[in-house]
Amino acid sequence: MLKDTELDELARAVASLDDEDAGRLDRAVRERRRAKVEAEEGIRAWLRSLSDEQAFEAAMSDVVMLGHPQAGLKVLRDAGFVRQPAQPAGAFCFRDVPIRTMADGTTACGSWEAFCDQIAWCAVNGMGPFEATKLLAHVAALVPEEMRDAHRAEMLQRVTGRRS
Repeated sequence: MLKDTELDELARAVASLDDEDAGRLDRAVRERRRAKVEAEEGIRAWLRSLSDEQAFEAAMSDVVMLGHPQAGLKVLRDAGFVRQPAQPAGAFCFRDVPIRTMADGTTACGSWEAFCDQIAWCAVNGMGPFEATKLLAHVAALVPEEMRDAHRAEMLQRVTGRRS
């Protein structure tokens, strides 16, 4: 890290460059940054080509050589080791079945259609508007994003049909 006085000197030197030298400096800086990115990508590619044991050994050698665990953690991240967030017990439970996916809904009721019908019944008859809205949002989150609008329209028809 540059000290303030060094930074001031560097800024004055860059400001005094003519257009040709400023262009050369700009190209040199861009080239060095590109080379640095390529080198980092090469290291990541090499680390990802290693077996899990080899990547772990590389991480631990960085911890020992550099003396701090952050270096080893960076090696592990670059090698592709990523901690997955803990999976929830279930987005919600329906008929004592934890519902995380569309398949879970099918398991709970025998088919996805039957599951959606039961959800619509619960939304109309078994709960208040806030709880119903929350339940319908949970179910919509199970559906792939490209199908959500159609699913919401279909659920609205089911709920409306149950109300009449």
